[in-house]
Amino acid sequence: MNKPFTEATIEQILFYSCLLVSVLAVVLNPSNPTLDGPAHLYNAHNINYILGGNEFIGHFYALNKIPVANLTDHYLLALFMSVFSWQIAEKLLIVLYLLSFSILFRKLISQWKEANIRMSIFAIPFSFSFLYYIGFYNFCLSFPLLFGMLIYFRKHFSGEGNGPSGRNYFILSLLATLIYFTNGLAFMFAGLVLFLMALPTLYSNKKVHLKRLFLFILVWLPGGICFLIFLLKVTIEPGTSIVPFHELLRWIYTARPLIVFTSEEDKFTQLIALLVAVAMCAAIYFRLKKRAKFKLYKSDLFFLLAIITLSFFLTIRDGASVGMMSIRLCYYFFIFLILWISLQKGSKTITWVCSVGLVVLHFTLLFKSHQPEISKYNEQLEQVTNAGKVIKPNSIVLAADVTDNFLLFHFPDYLGIDKPLVIIGNYETNYGWFATVWNNYKMPRILLDGRDSVPPNLNIHWKASNETKTVDYVFVYGYYTNFQQRDDWNGLNGILQKDYKLIYTSDNNYIHIFGLQAD
Repeated sequence: MNKPFTEATIEQILFYSCLLVSVLAVVLNPSNPTLDGPAHLYNAHNINYILGGNEFIGHFYALNKIPVANLTDHYLLALFMSVFSWQIAEKLLIVLYLLSFSILFRKLISQWKEANIRMSIFAIPFSFSFLYYIGFYNFCLSFPLLFGMLIYFRKHFSGEGNGPSGRNYFILSLLATLIYFTNGLAFMFAGLVLFLMALPTLYSNKKVHLKRLFLFILVWLPGGICFLIFLLKVTIEPGTSIVPFHELLRWIYTARPLIVFTSEEDKFTQLIALLVAVAMCAAIYFRLKKRAKFKLYKSDLFFLLAIITLSFFLTIRDGASVGMMSIRLCYYFFIFLILWISLQKGSKTITWVCSVGLVVLHFTLLFKSHQPEISKYNEQLEQVTNAGKVIKPNSIVLAADVTDNFLLFHFPDYLGIDKPLVIIGNYETNYGWFATVWNNYKMPRILLDGRDSVPPNLNIHWKASNETKTVDYVFVYGYYTNFQQRDDWNGLNGILQKDYKLIYTSDNNYIHIFGLQAD
């Protein structure tokens, strides 16, 4: 006789079915365009060219020798692209992230006795965040690493006994260093979380365990040294953008990290925020019902972290450090808060209602809003790659973006993911915190109309060179009338009329490619 489904079995089916359908939606897309994704793919391809000894690319680009906190996704993509097409490589990276985020979140919750495992389903929609859709892959990948590190720490470092072995400290140090090379903010949060978790064993019975404290410091030493070198070697110009306080508060009750493409999505994300609030109120209610209602539990450190993160979110300006800090901190706040809620005893009825309601809202957002937008951007991607067929390998391309759509800003980088091209406008090489940089020791001066300073997008030289190269192609992205009417591109428009010839126009008149005329 077949056994009836248990509640736990139904919950598992709901979680893994939701995860599987979500991941399949990504896999079945032709590709998954994002804001920064094209730049990551292009520069990952350049990593392979540099390592493979491509002379043309090697004259312009070099690997960043500074141990920066932003490398993992580039080298993973480079590894995948050495075997697979760029489309498959990108999907592999995304699937790795989506599966590991939700599964490790669930695993972390399951380690605690009173965990409310049904709440683990909240990890799925939060893995499909705004930061994921704009291609902040390193930021995203840092969360599965953080969850994995917490799982390992709780398993091997939480007991009293004789303490963890040297091997355990070594593995923990490797995880901490890997988190650093993935994302600097995650490295700092990981240090704070683990320090709070380690406090009971570092200081107990009125005695400081100096050996454990020393070994704990050693865990963070490699990543800490790399971080210090990065801060000393790389100049970061903080932005000035500030999100108004009332807008920050609105971000909380609209679950801003889940709004991706349009403000219309907030009618669904507000309901998700409401479900989080209901689950939190239920968790607080059951805590108050306990006799020892004022007793603190180890799991409360996540509530403390949510409060700390909330204070950072409300006080640190958006343009601080590398920018977009408000949305990053808002995301951390929700993750820590959901972790705390998941580790509290809650009402089965309420959490089931929240779980089922969340699944409905998640798939409504995914298939009514996000997937249709991804299809539109895939059409843009196809137009760019088709246009790129007229560009010869080993060429220098100047990209002029007049689309007025920030999500398309790096789409010209798709031109260089299947052939060696130098694309002026490759923002990653202009900063010091990505995998590739301009090769200042070999790089020839890139000229346009005999000049290497033509606003707004051709002034990239930090070292004089006797060798010169001329821009071979100019890629105008957006309606050409917009290009002609933009004051910042007036100089380039005149140069195109004089030195270049129109060689390609897309069917929708949205892409124009100009080739350098032979003397």
